[in-house]
Amino acid sequence: MAAILLISVLTLVLYLLLCVAASFCFCGALRMISWRWLACGATYVGLGQLAVFLPTWSALRFDEWNWQGKMLQTVLALSAAAFIGVKGVFGPGKWRSWCTRQSLCWFASIIALALVSNLFFLAEVAGCHRLAFQLTMPGLAEEAFYRGSAVALTYRALSSRANPRATIFSYGIAQTLFCFTHTVFPVDGSLVVDLSAVVAPAVVGVLLCGLRWSSRSVWPAVVAHNLFNSA
Repeated sequence: MAAILLISVLTLVLYLLLCVAASFCFCGALRMISWRWLACGATYVGLGQLAVFLPTWSALRFDEWNWQGKMLQTVLALSAAAFIGVKGVFGPGKWRSWCTRQSLCWFASIIALALVSNLFFLAEVAGCHRLAFQLTMPGLAEEAFYRGSAVALTYRALSSRANPRATIFSYGIAQTLFCFTHTVFPVDGSLVVDLSAVVAPAVVGVLLCGLRWSSRSVWPAVVAHNLFNSA
C-alpha cells in the first residue's frame, strides 16, 4: 500500500514540476498559470495513479489483468471530462474528422509498429481473457485519462486562451506521465523502476499523440491503442 501511495505522490509532484517548467518555457514566468486548474490537474493525476494501482494491492487483487483499476481510471477520466466539457476533452464524434489523410497515416504507423514488433519480439500467446482485456481496457482507460482529460486540464492550467505552444506542452506533459507510469510502478509492495519498459510507451505514445491531434478526437487513438496492445 505504501508503494501505491508513493507512486501517486511522485506522479503528482512530477506533474507540478513539468507544468512549472512548461510555464517558464512558455512565457518566462508563472503569471500565465491558472493555479485553480493546476490544482485540479495535480489532484487528477494523483487520484489516477491510486485508481489504477489500488486494485493491484494484494488485499484487493482480483486477477492479473487489473480490470478494476482500468475501469476506475476510465471513470475518473470521464468524470473529469464531464467537469471540463466532454466535447472539449474527447473531441467531436463525427467520423469524417477521423478519416483525414494525416489521421490515417498516424493510425497506419501504429499498426505497422505493432506488426514489426511482433516480427522481432516473441509475442505472448493470446488467450481469450488476455485478448478481451487488451481489446477493451488499455486504450479506453489510458487514452481517456492521458490524451483526453489530462491534456485538457493541463492546457487550461497553462493558458487561458488558444495557443499552439500550450497545446504542444500539454501533449508533452501527458506523454511524459504516460511513460512514467509504464516505467515506475508498484509490484508486491515495492516500487519497481524498469527503464527498459519505457521504449514502447515512448514510441507508440508519440504516434498516439499525433493521431489524437490530427483527428481532433480521442476515439481513433483508443482503437489504435487497443489494436497495438492486442497484436
